Amino acid sequence: MQALLHRLHRLDALVLTSEAVPDKEILPYLRNVASLAQQAAADYSCASILAGQGSEADDLGDDQVVWLGPGDFQRPENILAAMGLDTDTEIHRISLTQHGLPPTLHVTGPNTALDKWGEEMERLEDRYCFRISVPQESQVLFFLAGSLPSSDWVVLVGAGVSSD
Repeated sequence: MQALLHRLHRLDALVLTSEAVPDKEILPYLRNVASLAQQAAADYSCASILAGQGSEADDLGDDQVVWLGPGDFQRPENILAAMGLDTDTEIHRISLTQHGLPPTLHVTGPNTALDKWGEEMERLEDRYCFRISVPQESQVLFFLAGSLPSSDWVVLVGAGVSSD
């Protein structure tokens, strides 16, 4: 998982495959979603809008957006496999709040960046959220995935630390 976190934080939008690249209209979208997520997280005093204020460390970095491209990514295991992560890890589905986020972010009032982020995320169909844990490292990865009308899948990835 450390290698994935390192790769995610070297780029502001990551394309995982070398065989395909996103349409030129998609890259600005990915960068905008990542930037708005990072702005909103800073406004709410946390590193990740997915991990929220409950994360016990903010040194794992900001939320990052990953372009998966077209494919069958309606199952978390397929996303994990595409990202080179262990598909045998325990996966926890997470319900989304009215803001389109996991309940880990405690929204305390209006926020322009969060509102704009929500508008951008509305473009995604079949949205769902899940998390995986690495107990020996107390790290938790959150994934918020969905498909664009072009059938390209994107996923917002956030990391946190939990003692649970």
